[in-house]
Amino acid sequence: MRVQDQDKRKRSLKFSPADFLQKVWDYTSVEARCFSISLQREKWINKFFCIDTLFTEKEKKKILREFKERSDYEVTFIETRDDIVPSVIESMSKKSNVYYNPLPFTAPPRVNGNVRVALSLFADLDFKREIKNPDRETAEKAEDKFCAKGVNHALECYYLDGEKVMYVKRPSLKNIIERIRRLGVEPSIVVDSGNGYHLLLLLEYEVSVMRFKELESLYLKALKKIGIKADEEVKNPSRVLRLPGSVNLRNNRVTSVIFESETKYNPAVLERMFGKVAVNETGRKKERYNKSKKFYRLSKGDIATIERLLDPYYEVGNRHNLTLWLAGWGAQEKIHPLDISEIIWRLYLKKGDNESKDRILAILYSYAKAGIDIRRYKERIIEQWGIDDINFDGDPANEIVKGKSGVADIIKNMLEERGWKEEEARKRAIQVIQQIQSLFDSKKRYFRT
Repeated sequence: MRVQDQDKRKRSLKFSPADFLQKVWDYTSVEARCFSISLQREKWINKFFCIDTLFTEKEKKKILREFKERSDYEVTFIETRDDIVPSVIESMSKKSNVYYNPLPFTAPPRVNGNVRVALSLFADLDFKREIKNPDRETAEKAEDKFCAKGVNHALECYYLDGEKVMYVKRPSLKNIIERIRRLGVEPSIVVDSGNGYHLLLLLEYEVSVMRFKELESLYLKALKKIGIKADEEVKNPSRVLRLPGSVNLRNNRVTSVIFESETKYNPAVLERMFGKVAVNETGRKKERYNKSKKFYRLSKGDIATIERLLDPYYEVGNRHNLTLWLAGWGAQEKIHPLDISEIIWRLYLKKGDNESKDRILAILYSYAKAGIDIRRYKERIIEQWGIDDINFDGDPANEIVKGKSGVADIIKNMLEERGWKEEEARKRAIQVIQQIQSLFDSKKRYFRT
């Protein structure tokens, strides 16, 4: 494989947003029911385009009712897959930053738990940094959104992010692609995001979201190993990226496709390629965890009480984050992971959830991010949930674990969506948090391993 010739790159520059989305959104799975873009200027608007025939009338009515009054969402049902891209393009605004979701959703809202399949991997290469105490000339360049193009898409820019003066120094695309070839691959598509590069690898077939997370993590590690540092926050399934053909309003540059090939990759082959160069994680994992083996235990009554308190908020669209953040909170308070797992397991059974692997891994990752290795409880967790096909040795998902504040946000936001006034919702969220915290605090004079 080789870098595309100059004529090929010129043709790539003419990629329209429709051309691009047709290629990236080439899904056939019934799990790919909704496709989404987001517009951002003074506020965010998430636009969902859902395929009518993949929903029951009951499901459609429920979705339309839930999102009718929300100012941050617009949901439209489209007759067929062929109507998705034209409808999306028609809804774009030249006065907003426009983003797209590479991966589709089963339904709104735009959360990780609503993504089931993937057909691409992506990496965001960002080359900006803040200039503190800029001189007058630099400040004026930023106000003017000054940009100078170099050879082969190299770039130097100044712009304002609020009151911050930002500076971009982007290397040539040739430099990036030559390094990527060390992995045995080249990008299927490269997008000039206005400041950086988006590197997309298209897959030969759709994979589950769990498989996507594994491959995406390997991809970013492999890039890092060869000296390409991608933004580690741009990794989650519900991630948005700038849509080619739209304008990056921060520096008034048009986002565009600047490289493309016909290459699609077999996921198993990618895993082998990346695995050869990825960092040996054995030593790092040992360093990542602390050596504490002591946890506070909750009684069965405590677990039942917390289950009751969280029951009204363990709903579709919030289940993943509620699990992630409750576990993060538990880890911070040194609550035994089996007790947190049992709370979530009870809610899982009671609420008709079907994402057992996601819930277990959310707990595992939250404790790992707190430096606590809970893999020694693997057999007991498997027995608790009645599931055995799960990888307990993966890396923590690249998601923010808010802990207590995240649980409070979920409660408050859900109550507001149900018609509560903001202050009343805030007070109720605080009450629930205080009750759970008091149960955690009451156990801190007892230790068990």
